Amino acid sequence: MKKIFLFHLLLVCPVIFLIWYIVFPNYLWLLEGNSFFSFTPDFAGIQLSLPSDWAQYVGAYLLQFFRFRTSGALVQMLFVLIVLLSADCIIARLTRNKGLLWLSFIPVIWFMSGQFADVLLVRSMWWCSISAVLTLLVWLLTIRRKAPVAWGERYFFSSPFFTYIVPCLLLGFIVYREVTDEKQKETEFISRIDHLAENRILLCCAGLCWLFQKRDSCRNGCLLME
Repeated sequence: MKKIFLFHLLLVCPVIFLIWYIVFPNYLWLLEGNSFFSFTPDFAGIQLSLPSDWAQYVGAYLLQFFRFRTSGALVQMLFVLIVLLSADCIIARLTRNKGLLWLSFIPVIWFMSGQFADVLLVRSMWWCSISAVLTLLVWLLTIRRKAPVAWGERYFFSSPFFTYIVPCLLLGFIVYREVTDEKQKETEFISRIDHLAENRILLCCAGLCWLFQKRDSCRNGCLLME
């Protein structure tokens, strides 16, 4: 099973990272710009006023890393990775059949289908936390199983075709859907315009500050000469 786990990691990690790093980098910047986080007790008290608000608080903290597309893409990749590994562990413990690990891509594509619209990362936090809890529960329930019995080894859906080809097809389907979605492409285009506009404004401000400093230094030099 370790080889299949490694295959899943090598398949998913680069693809998810490149999607956010190349296709939606400006949208990551937009998410960070629309968020706010502070370590002050007042902010924490407001965010954690209800027990279920912890996800929004942690999501606001993680959104700070979306300022740079490398760290933002890594965070988004980490979410998918947690869901994938949790599903792999659950299926492996319940079925003891490595040929069924391709089923772990079903929750992965379900999670990825709503990842773009998760602007506060609340959905992602709940997905990851529930996945981790379910993995722990399954591990505790199956830890004392004396005679592990593999289920469904002789069926066609446990063949190498399903083990290696079906995950590629499922991942390719969700990647194509996310990349070609017109609303998401439009949102990324608008985010890119906003990002370029802000960079030009910052560049103009920096240029004006340099000119004012240059003018003041010249004026001080003239006064010293007089």
